[in-house]
Amino acid sequence: MNRLKHIYIILATLIAISACTEDYDLINVDGAPEYCIDAFITANSNYNSIRISKIVKGFNTDELSSGLETLPENIAVQNARVVLRYDNKQIEFKITKPQHNNKFVGYGYYATSDIIEVKENTKYTLEVFIDGKTYVAESKLVKGPENMTAKLKKTKLEIQKDDAYVPHVSFTDPDKNNTNYYITHMSDNLFDSYQMTVGSSRNWAISVLTDKYLQHNIVDLKFPFGTSPTGTSWYPSHETDVTVTLFSVDKMTYDYFNVLITQIKNNGGAYSQSPGSPITNFKGGAVGYFVLADVTQAIAKVNN
Repeated sequence: MNRLKHIYIILATLIAISACTEDYDLINVDGAPEYCIDAFITANSNYNSIRISKIVKGFNTDELSSGLETLPENIAVQNARVVLRYDNKQIEFKITKPQHNNKFVGYGYYATSDIIEVKENTKYTLEVFIDGKTYVAESKLVKGPENMTAKLKKTKLEIQKDDAYVPHVSFTDPDKNNTNYYITHMSDNLFDSYQMTVGSSRNWAISVLTDKYLQHNIVDLKFPFGTSPTGTSWYPSHETDVTVTLFSVDKMTYDYFNVLITQIKNNGGAYSQSPGSPITNFKGGAVGYFVLADVTQAIAKVNN
């Protein structure tokens, strides 16, 4: 009888406590970042990308991008001033013309027609001015690998029924005494599908790679195919030339993309890794990254 009485007391206490609790609004936390700045600069202007967006808080169905009825899209910022400084030089980036009428899609990208000299041992500073606020980040070029080659191998994969043609790469690490970090991109049509932002399908042709546990001379490494919450492979199921690209980045940028990729892969299962907050090298309160990346590219040809 005493045991049953104790159970009643515990239940009554729990009910009383729950009645006194308040919902905590995680969406409107004071001090949360207001803007996201993604700034990717290389010596090859085809890959340069600076996108600035205002972070949408919550799930407002009136502020959803075209074709995404359940997920919010950050609102593009079109009135920012973007300045890159190095070696006493100043380069201004201007807002690009939108590709769509929808205010959420194709906006927020800044570009320049000036030539950017990307070189080693030089500090680059990116300044972004938005509505009286200043966000600043610094970066230095990370040297890429040497002598990268690629070839296709017909491979049986567990994640797809048909055989796949998987690119394998060989290269020499630029720094054998330290860990090197890369963002990878693979495509059979590079300029159509290259993007540093996630597509509406929530698949991403981007992955991350580190040589922490690899040999200095890397031989026939299976190239990452990208990122998808379903594990869907991007490897072609037919013979076709495939372009593979390594962007050499610093550890901060690697960690930033690794957190995002972890989020994309999270399917809500019991064994999925817990979500994390992306780090940033911007001062002033914005989330995002600014990186000077070296580009190394090879083509895995059929019958190579």
